[in-house]
Amino acid sequence: MKIKQDNIAHVCNLILMAIQDHNFDLEEKRAIIKIATRLGIGPSELDQAIREGNIRLNIPESIDKRIEHLNDLVTIMVVDNNVDKEELRYISK
Repeated sequence: MKIKQDNIAHVCNLILMAIQDHNFDLEEKRAIIKIATRLGIGPSELDQAIREGNIRLNIPESIDKRIEHLNDLVTIMVVDNNVDKEELRYISK
């Protein structure tokens, strides 16, 4: 169960990245859905996390998970071909 919760938190962090530039566009949505699917997170689980207000920055504990997380965050940051200063600020957290 902990792994599932960690994966949901991971995807929620990606959503936070996507909205930093105030433009949650189609490329970002597609990338997040692809990553969520890879992590075994379905749309209903993600919708529930959002409805419950579980969208907040969650930093993984292990170095391997942090690297995976950082890679996915960068993917979302650059997928729309526009890196905003707020996205850079968010990723530095």
